[in-house]
Amino acid sequence: MLCSLKRRIANWLLKDITLEEIRARKFIDLGGPEGTGYFNKVRFDSLTADPTLEAGLIWFRSDLERLRYYTGTEIIQLDPAFPKENTPKIVQGNANSTSYVTLVDVSGSGYLTSVSAFMDSYSGTIRLFAEIIIDGTTVITDALVGVTSSSQYYGSANPIAGLFRFESSLKVNIRESYAVGTSRFIVGYILASALEEKLTERKEIVETPENTYEYTIEEWIASNGRKVTLRHLTKTIPKRPRYIYEIYEEIEPIRGVKIRRPITVFEVDRELTAEEIQEIERVTKKKCRRVG
Repeated sequence: MLCSLKRRIANWLLKDITLEEIRARKFIDLGGPEGTGYFNKVRFDSLTADPTLEAGLIWFRSDLERLRYYTGTEIIQLDPAFPKENTPKIVQGNANSTSYVTLVDVSGSGYLTSVSAFMDSYSGTIRLFAEIIIDGTTVITDALVGVTSSSQYYGSANPIAGLFRFESSLKVNIRESYAVGTSRFIVGYILASALEEKLTERKEIVETPENTYEYTIEEWIASNGRKVTLRHLTKTIPKRPRYIYEIYEEIEPIRGVKIRRPITVFEVDRELTAEEIQEIERVTKKKCRRVG
C-alpha cells in the first residue's frame, strides 16, 4: 500500500515535467496508468555475459556489440543494419585433397558473403565441397559448391551466396572428391569493423602426407579496438609428382553425337607409356587417357 502511494505521488509531481537526467535501479509503471514515459536516450551497462534472465529484460553485450532481450522462453538478439564501416576480403585457394583443408579461419565479427568453386584444367568428373563453421558450430558440411564433368571442361559453380553473420569466428574448409590439384575455391567475407593497425604477419607451414600447405596469419587492431586474426591458405605444394589418368567409355546416344562417360580415375607417380595405356585398355575394354 505504501509503495503504491509513493508511486502515485511521484507520478503526480513529475507530470508534464521534462528531466535532463534520471537515474534509478528500476522503473515500475513508468508514466502511470494514464500515460507513457518517454526517453531521449537510455544508457545500458556494458556487460560481457548475460545477466540473470527475467522476462522482458533488455541488456547490452559490449563484447558482441548487440542489444539482447529475454521473452521468457528465449534470448532474442537485435542485429543492427549492415555496418557502414567494414573490411571486405576475398580469398582463393586450392585444396588438392579429399580431406577437408582450411581455407579461411577468422577471429572477429562480420558476414560471410559467398563460397564458390571451379576447376581450371580437368575434364573428368570432380565434385568440390565446402564446410562452413560459424562461431564454433558447423552450419553446413559437404556443400556441393562446384562440379565438373567431361561435357563441362571448366566445371559449373553452385555458389553459396548471402549474408551469414558470425559474432566471434568464421572457418571455411574445402575438399575435392578426387585430389587432382586444379580446383579453385573462392570465399568472400566482410569484417564488421575496419582494420586500422597491423600488429604481426607470419607464415605457417602445415604438412600432410600428400601436400604442404602455407598459411598467412595476420593480427590487426580493428577500429572498434578489438584484435582480429586472419588465417588464409596462400599456397598448396604437392610433395611428389602426380599423374592422373581416367578410364572412360564413349557412347553415342544420338547419331553423330559422342559423349565421353568417365568410369574411374586413378593416380600414379610417373607418366604411363603408350604400351601401358594400351594394356589397360585391353584389360578393361575401355578407353584410357591422362587428365592431370
